Amino acid sequence: MESNNNIFCASNPARILDALWRIMSESGVPLSDMLIFVPSRRAVRSVEKMIVAKLGRAALLPRLVSLGEVPDEEDFDLESTVSSQERLVAMAYILAGLPSVRNITTAIPIARTLITMQDYMENSGVELSDINWMELIDSRYAAHFHDKAEILSIISRVSDEVFDGRVSETKARNAAVYAWCDCVKKMP
Repeated sequence: MESNNNIFCASNPARILDALWRIMSESGVPLSDMLIFVPSRRAVRSVEKMIVAKLGRAALLPRLVSLGEVPDEEDFDLESTVSSQERLVAMAYILAGLPSVRNITTAIPIARTLITMQDYMENSGVELSDINWMELIDSRYAAHFHDKAEILSIISRVSDEVFDGRVSETKARNAAVYAWCDCVKKMP
């Protein structure tokens, strides 16, 4: 098991619940005072069942938050986000207009890859609109890299207009996680 202050991961995913229980029980913090982020609602249910099984009795559970969700206190409107599917369609449509791509069938896998790259960058805290893609991908790179850089440059510039100011699900989720982190930092 690896640890970075309060961020933990288990090297064996099959044993993640055992690793989490060990961390929780050795922390000395009451369960009801813990805040634990997990990847999904299914993981929340698994952790709840694990705690009850380990304790063998009812208990006040920690606050378990699925990373795909947002805190209850936040005003988070799903209509203010752009779904991955919407992003895929928009990106594929733009890509299909390139002479090197020319059709939606070819464009969709490329669009998926570019969206995944955008999400990774978003998760790393990189503001996509601050990147000058054409300067970054200069003449040393192949023509198809220039095409992708041009698409990323266009998407970065016009995404607010194309999606009426809505942000990606990734950006919305990250904002919610940062809000939770700020909330935790303010706790006594």
